[in-house]
Parts: sequence; C-alpha cells; structure tokens
Amino acid sequence: MENCMFIEKMRQSLLSIERINRNDGSNQFVTRLGIARSLKVSLATIENIIRLRVKTVNGALAIQINRLHISTIEAERARLENERELAVQFNLALDPDEMDEVETLLEEARARLRKLARKEKSA
Repeated sequence: MENCMFIEKMRQSLLSIERINRNDGSNQFVTRLGIARSLKVSLATIENIIRLRVKTVNGALAIQINRLHISTIEAERARLENERELAVQFNLALDPDEMDEVETLLEEARARLRKLARKEKSA
C-alpha cells in the first residue's frame, strides 16, 4: 500500500511539473521529453510513472523528481512575481480582485515550497 502511495506522489509531481511547463504553449510530448531530459531518463520511464505502469520507483529518481518539482515551482513563482512587478511598474489597469487572487496564489506557492523543503530535509 505504501509503495502505491509513493508512486502516486511521484506521478502527481510529474503532472504538476508538466502543467507548469505547458503554460508556455508547448504540447504534452515536448514537455514530457523535456522532463525526461532534465531527469536523464527515457521518455518511456516518465510515461510509465504517469500511467502507473510501474511497481517501484528508484529512490535516486524519486529524489530527482522531487528536486525538479521544487525548482519548477520556484521558477514559476519567480516568473509570476516578475510579471506582477512589471504590471505594477507600468501602471496597467488591474482589477483589485485579480491582484488579491495573484497575491493569494503566490503565498500558497511559497507555503507549498516551504512544506516541500521541510519534507526534503527530514528525508
């Protein structure tokens, strides 16, 4: 049972990385290929984890996936903060509700990163 939950966690991390990376408009194949290259594994390995076709995931690969997930979230957070700063700098017409939503999402991302960092330190 534990192994199934562990594999599901790796699957969710890979899907999260994919979702963030697809924001630039690339397709699923290109995004997954980029993830595989970042992890230095084959595309089939990524596909098999996502489709739950594996019984175990190597511990070193799990650590790599977790680190890539954290760095991807950090990069996305930095990109969003930069966009927000540019919008404020150029006095773009922004809806206050949208700005509040952006601030909330950024704080959630920061909290999630802190949580992931604590888990990584304890592991």
